[in-house]
Amino acid sequence: AAIAQALATLGKVAPTQGERLLDDLNGPGVAAAAMQAHLDDAPLQMEGAGFLRALAVCCGEAGVEAVLEAGGVATAVRAMKRHPAEASVQLSICELLETLCGTGGDQSGDDGPRPTSHAVWKAIDKLADGTDDVCALAVGAMRQHREHATLQAAGCRLLTLVAHTGGPGQATVCQQGGAKAAVQALEGLGLGGRADVGKAEGQQVRQLSAFLLANLASGDAECKTA
Repeated sequence: AAIAQALATLGKVAPTQGERLLDDLNGPGVAAAAMQAHLDDAPLQMEGAGFLRALAVCCGEAGVEAVLEAGGVATAVRAMKRHPAEASVQLSICELLETLCGTGGDQSGDDGPRPTSHAVWKAIDKLADGTDDVCALAVGAMRQHREHATLQAAGCRLLTLVAHTGGPGQATVCQQGGAKAAVQALEGLGLGGRADVGKAEGQQVRQLSAFLLANLASGDAECKTA
């Protein structure tokens, strides 16, 4: 519990102390090591991923590079696999991966989607099942936690980033059930909305689900029928 609390505190001070946490304290390395050593500690995994994400956000490319060098992607995916029933862990990991994959803003450049040779995608590709694994985990989290609107939104954003890398990305999202997960997210809200989901949250899930489906519908025949 003490380590999880320490990581939570570091995540809160990251916006103002990010450079020091990177350069002087090796924050990403410390967090990744703690997550690897205490894989069964769900709160620690959640706070560790949150801290890594905070560094990636406040320190930009330098923060992302440090997270990658510390093995943050593999560590995050390992945690996601270990704690499928913990919505807080699933959300924190989805948001971390989304932040890493979305670094630099829009995935599209002047010449089309950002190349999959980008350092983050390389790190993902080094995993046993690469992008397939990431998509399968995101879809699994969305299916298991259908009542968690924030997680549904984060899952849709992450899947959209993968799909936005081009044809192979769209195909992977479709093959791993991304289209069905987006539809289920919409169905979970119901036509009249759910009383336990705020109006803003519900609207966000609707928009992100629809955007993901539209992206997939622009793909090949398999995506169009998914």
